[in-house]
Amino acid sequence: MTDHDTDTQFVTHREMIEDAKFALAEREAQSTALETVDDATVSAFIQENMEMLKGQRVQFPVIKIAHAGARAFKVEDLDSGEFDLVPGKDGLVANVIAADKFRMYYAKKYNSSEIVPPDCMSVDRIEGKGSPGGKCTDCEKNEWESATNADGDSSKGKACKEMIRLFLMLENCDIPYQLVLPPSSIKSFSKYAGKQLVKKKPVQLLWTRFYLDLGMNDCSLLNPVKDANHEMLKSEFQVAMDIRRTYGAAIAERDLDQLIAAARASSEAGQRREPAQEPPAPAPATAPAAPSGSDEDVPF
Repeated sequence: MTDHDTDTQFVTHREMIEDAKFALAEREAQSTALETVDDATVSAFIQENMEMLKGQRVQFPVIKIAHAGARAFKVEDLDSGEFDLVPGKDGLVANVIAADKFRMYYAKKYNSSEIVPPDCMSVDRIEGKGSPGGKCTDCEKNEWESATNADGDSSKGKACKEMIRLFLMLENCDIPYQLVLPPSSIKSFSKYAGKQLVKKKPVQLLWTRFYLDLGMNDCSLLNPVKDANHEMLKSEFQVAMDIRRTYGAAIAERDLDQLIAAARASSEAGQRREPAQEPPAPAPATAPAAPSGSDEDVPF
């Protein structure tokens, strides 16, 4: 091969690189489909995919409460799957899109290194599946003082834990995150939501700032308050409503694996070391009518 042939190949290769760079720059200068298509079309495609994936696991990203004493939230990154730490003392601002309740019973003490399904679980809080199973109202595991503490001694709480799973819209994000409240945090959230309800301000219309306080045994306790820095704008509420409509079917499905995964995330808060549960405070005597624009087909 002559020097001329080598030079020609080098020039040709360099031209190919320059052409590739030019093509890439030209492509990047153009708008993508997601940038140009309207929100209604995107929502329709998402619902179409949800129907296609019906019966399959659609995993929403989770927010964890870090292990006992850490006083921090761990927010899952959608791309990497890693978790970003958010200091609990600063608070995590979110809008409550929807919520559901379920019961979960483990016969053995919680072990963070052992991933096992619960011995019994009820997604409707009426009938349990597993052992002991049967009607929740007749179950001895659903009675006060049936629980045991970390030392194996009897405590005031219930052996079968009632949990609340919240679907949250974070600021500047249009995908629902799920956060399961540890049993000891249910009382504070219920008190907060009930207080806002009496004032005719359902949490779906508010930005809520979730703080983490340290309770007994260094257990993380969720402390929600209405965010005083900004009220939810009409445009922001519309985004939340769009999320409810788009992902409503998946939220209502209550996939068992997803519930267990989300509940397991809450266990990092020291679920087995929490202070005893107490009977819930009575609900307000009368509840105001739902605001116009709410989706009655999405459970809350």
